[in-house]
Amino acid sequence: MKHLTYGLLFAALGLGLSACSDDNPWIGSEGEGSLRLSLSTSADVIDAIPVTRASEVISAPDVKDFSILLEKNDGSYSKEWASPEAFANENGFKTGSYTITAFNGSLEDEGFEKPFFSGSSVVTVLEAHETAVAVNATLANSMVSITYTDAFKGYFTDYSASVHSEGHSYVEYAKDETRPAFIAPGDVDLTVSITDRQGRTVKVQPADFVAEARHHYHVTLDVNGGNVGEGQLVVSFDDTLVKEDVTIDLTEELFSSPAPSITLSEGYTPGQLIEILQNEAVENPLKFSVMARGGLASAKLTVSSETWTPAFGNELDLVGAAPDRQAQLADAGVKCMGFFNNPDKMALLDITEIAATMPAGRHTVTLVAKDKFMRVSDPVSVIFDTNAIAVNVSASPSIFGTNRADLVIDYNGRDVEKAFTFKAEDNFGGFTDCAIISAQQKARSRAIEMRSYDVAIALPATEREVVKVKVYYWGKEVAEVEVPVILPDYSIATDAFSDRVILKVNAAEDVIDPVVTALNVYIDGNKVPSSRIVRDKNQKVLYISGLSPETTYNLATTLTATPGGNITFVTEGTPLLPNGNLSAVSETINISGVKVGGGYSVWPGNYSHTSSIVRSEADGWASANPLTCWTGSSNKNTWFIVPSTYVENGEAIVRTVGYHHNGTDPARSGGAFNTKYYCENAPSDLNISVGEMFLGSSSFDGSFVRNEGTSFSARPKSLSFQYTYAPNGDEEGYAYISLLDAQGNVIGSGAVNLSTAGSFTDAEVKISSYKFGTKAASIKVGFKSSTSSQPGIVIPSGSALNEGQSLGNKTLSANSYHAFAKGSELKIKDIKVNY
Repeated sequence: MKHLTYGLLFAALGLGLSACSDDNPWIGSEGEGSLRLSLSTSADVIDAIPVTRASEVISAPDVKDFSILLEKNDGSYSKEWASPEAFANENGFKTGSYTITAFNGSLEDEGFEKPFFSGSSVVTVLEAHETAVAVNATLANSMVSITYTDAFKGYFTDYSASVHSEGHSYVEYAKDETRPAFIAPGDVDLTVSITDRQGRTVKVQPADFVAEARHHYHVTLDVNGGNVGEGQLVVSFDDTLVKEDVTIDLTEELFSSPAPSITLSEGYTPGQLIEILQNEAVENPLKFSVMARGGLASAKLTVSSETWTPAFGNELDLVGAAPDRQAQLADAGVKCMGFFNNPDKMALLDITEIAATMPAGRHTVTLVAKDKFMRVSDPVSVIFDTNAIAVNVSASPSIFGTNRADLVIDYNGRDVEKAFTFKAEDNFGGFTDCAIISAQQKARSRAIEMRSYDVAIALPATEREVVKVKVYYWGKEVAEVEVPVILPDYSIATDAFSDRVILKVNAAEDVIDPVVTALNVYIDGNKVPSSRIVRDKNQKVLYISGLSPETTYNLATTLTATPGGNITFVTEGTPLLPNGNLSAVSETINISGVKVGGGYSVWPGNYSHTSSIVRSEADGWASANPLTCWTGSSNKNTWFIVPSTYVENGEAIVRTVGYHHNGTDPARSGGAFNTKYYCENAPSDLNISVGEMFLGSSSFDGSFVRNEGTSFSARPKSLSFQYTYAPNGDEEGYAYISLLDAQGNVIGSGAVNLSTAGSFTDAEVKISSYKFGTKAASIKVGFKSSTSSQPGIVIPSGSALNEGQSLGNKTLSANSYHAFAKGSELKIKDIKVNY
């Protein structure tokens, strides 16, 4: 090997401040130092062939034409300058270890007359010191020349060649090209296109080698070592490569059988420029179909890009790819069929999805197939021009409690609902996913790339006055916006019961539901937990439980963390129902000398019985007794004056009875030999009245007068009592309660029908909800022995009227007679109102 200098140019620049000394101290920010760069260049190239022509000499660029890149080795800093002079004018740098690089050209820009010079040095910046650093820039790419022998030129009517460095494009050599091509170092493939005398053209890929930087490689193409005639194509290399000559038999089959070919999916053409947006897939399937009739030996997939290296690398031979590379291809969205296991003549490469993984920049994807005769297809490429995503997001204020944010997204793409996701800040400072409610592209006023979308997203329930929303594009955060929250105006009215308070919300119709949902309540300075609050959006109220009777409370509400102004309210008391235990009673009926039924005869005399009616009723409670047991009745007979309600032993008996104000005694029974000392007959003209007991008073003066209700200042939840019920037929008893305001309007009520009960049974009458803000002034509670409009009674006769007396006129004990008619009977005790 020879060491040949094509040209040498040295330049040293004193850049920055002079060396630190006591006479010239460094003055700068604390923790900084400076750099003084000395840049030199060298055009040394390792070449196996002596230089004989001046045209072969390469010269290094002038130092002023170099760019400078400075990178901190911990990755925290990187900056590029267009020239050493611009770098010299830079201020100080933070202390630490750096790599400084000077370069001219680009390693990715391959071809003729395209040398790339580069050099780097590691340097440490010290505080308040100027550090000198020297960089020598040398040729950083490789040079390849191709020479055709006379025998080669005489054998073929046309020919050309190309070289391809791994991960890069193909550099084509015309048949008369003598210049060297500058390519990136690494694995290099050589492809030769030859046309025989019959006009048949074939491409073969006879050789590959590893090229190093600052080396000039010479490849010679020959036929039969100089002998014209059918034989072999010979590829030889200079002595910079330890590589034997490669020979290819120039057989008839080589030219006559089809070479490998590659076609693209319908709608695509080789070399087509496909413009897409970052993270977007191509619209139509993009596939390479490979046909290799000579048997598929190699299929090189190349991705040429300055900004992107896929996980599987910039270049990969798909034929027989290792399992880990197969997995990397699949992860990148590349689908391969017919390459990996026992490749034959056909294969398919699908790169439809790989476009969505590409960063911004230009990326060329190329596939070349080679068969077992070393014949190669033409390289088939598609070029992706991936535009960087441009996103601008703005937000309109959100109305508190609507849990919705309206955003405007300006960006240079489509499918906003697919591309974008959102997270919003919750009450706890975390970020939760937000569903897209709607997304619509706005009308465009001019033909510009940017599109504008109105996007509505659902926000988490929050008490924040400003909600942060993070915007993600295909999973990557691209923006964060603040959504101001508009707090709506509202007012609160209270309605306090004994153990709870109802808050009625007044607000505009479009915000009242969110206010009811989100309102925070504070009582006496303490926030009321959600377990004590029931929110009713239909009624626009909140029910706050857990309060004490007859207590003054201070209430405050807010939609955010700070409570607002106070409202003072007082809870109601819990008064007992007047004489609900029926312990206070008074005698209301005392009638003596009452005939008991009809008379009877035993020859030669006529006889009859008398008794007394003595009954007590609960104080404060009234009944139908003034009607059914009217002392003004013309015939005071037990058949016609009958108590329908009375109290015994703390139990109220309420019964349906027969009565008559002007009744006629039943016919006398018996005769000469009569041994039944009672009248067996019953009257046929009885009226029927349902038994009642109710709070209030009643009277009869020709018509029945009832005055229901008594003063009461609280609003209970229910009425409860115990009862037994013996119905007449299928009748039912009845209990009711109602609360009235000062004007006599019913503000709450409830009722229940009572079925058969042989022993005392618990019953409850729930009171319907009270109209908001109403106050009780009186209460009505009542019981009825039947709900029937035609209640029935049982009229005893015959032996059922036996009073158990001996012959003669007898006076029976009070209330002990049988001569009366009754129907359904209801017994009541332990009457209470509940809060």
